[in-house]
Amino acid sequence: MADVAGPAILSKHALGPGGAARSDTDAHDLGRKELPMARAVAPGPQPTGDVHRHHFILNTDGRSHPLQNTGAVLTAVFGLVAAICAFLPSMHLLGSWTGLAGLFTGAWSQMISATTAERWVNICGVVLSGLGLLFGLAHGGLY
Repeated sequence: MADVAGPAILSKHALGPGGAARSDTDAHDLGRKELPMARAVAPGPQPTGDVHRHHFILNTDGRSHPLQNTGAVLTAVFGLVAAICAFLPSMHLLGSWTGLAGLFTGAWSQMISATTAERWVNICGVVLSGLGLLFGLAHGGLY
């Protein structure tokens, strides 16, 4: 049976690199979406006119991240408690367990963090938790 549609005739402008056939669609029409570029935020009122908008300091991208913020704050609290207990040898149980909890919470929170501010809080909390855990283990351990 004969080919009904016939061969496609391609002009030299319809050929892409290497002689491959190219359609007239732009790269934007191929289902690719553009990602927004990073930009600095100028201090003062924003052009949207939302001058009185208050946002939590960890939401530097302007969107709310309750789960990620909770993980970062928990990591920081565990780290602070573990670091304070590191200076008190009689508090080795609390320091060891909060240090261990801070390490696991910080690792989980770091994997799901959305902003750089959350990542800073996570890493500071993980370092403090690790120090509290190590000093707690040196002073008597987990039990």
